[in-house]
Amino acid sequence: NGPQFNDAVVKWALEHYLGLVETDPEPVLLGDAALEEYCGHYATVAVDCYISADAGRLSIKVEPNAETIKALTEDGATEDDLKQPPIVIGMLPGDGDRYIVAEGPAKGMKGYFKRDANGAITGAHIGGRMATRV
Repeated sequence: NGPQFNDAVVKWALEHYLGLVETDPEPVLLGDAALEEYCGHYATVAVDCYISADAGRLSIKVEPNAETIKALTEDGATEDDLKQPPIVIGMLPGDGDRYIVAEGPAKGMKGYFKRDANGAITGAHIGGRMATRV
């Protein structure tokens, strides 16, 4: 996984050359009721993201949309290539609705939720892209 490799190289270089040890922040466990406001359907031009709460963490199920599926299958992708396990995230303490991926291939990836002027969640930064709440 490219991002994990890049993070590992940066952490190694910081420690090896500067003596700085960088660790990932620890997520906090929240009740599913507290996480409910983050749950729902979000979308980018390429994927639909479904966020749900379970046992104090959020889970993001990412599914390519019809146009993306068509383009990928035309390039030789199979149905199995398009499936990926849910991304488990934990909310970080403090302000900003920030999260970190807690496990799996994207472990350590960070993101955040976006709010409007009234405080309603309108988007989620997922995998380097802003997904708009549908």
